[in-house]
Amino acid sequence: MAGITRDNGVRAYHFDMFKMARENLEESLRIRSNDPYAHYYYGKILKLTARTSQEKLRALGEFAQAIQLDRRKVIAEPYLYRALSMIDTKDPSQMQEIVTALKDYVAIYQREHSGALPPNMEVIYDYMQEAGEVSWTATPAVNVSTKGIDPIGAKMETTLRPAPPPPDNQTTGTQPIQS
Repeated sequence: MAGITRDNGVRAYHFDMFKMARENLEESLRIRSNDPYAHYYYGKILKLTARTSQEKLRALGEFAQAIQLDRRKVIAEPYLYRALSMIDTKDPSQMQEIVTALKDYVAIYQREHSGALPPNMEVIYDYMQEAGEVSWTATPAVNVSTKGIDPIGAKMETTLRPAPPPPDNQTTGTQPIQS
């Protein structure tokens, strides 16, 4: 039942039905409090609807809880949202923690997406620069490994070549008109 209630809350969130999303996610967490996805989405709802600094801190706590409960380390987004919440607090003592959370986000995202970088990588670099990290970079990778041999990182070329144009009489798929 907790999974169904959580999924209903996630769907409500995606349809901007925030009150319903919050209620469903709270109910899901009452039934099963160790669900990292429920904590992540509940944190998103709290961050989005927070009016006080206490509510914002509660959202930050939900992201931290999602990270702690995700023992497999397969959900990248709580790391990003936690970093963004910490940036919002503007506490200079958290800069290294922000950078670490952003690096973890990229690493987990790559592991879960076959080595591809997150689509928002340029924004991640901006956040890192704001937190004082200006030299770290991530590259797309494909890990090649065989039994007993360490993995090799390889950068894949992603240049696409345009398709050649069709011959003149096949442009529209019809035969030229002859008179």
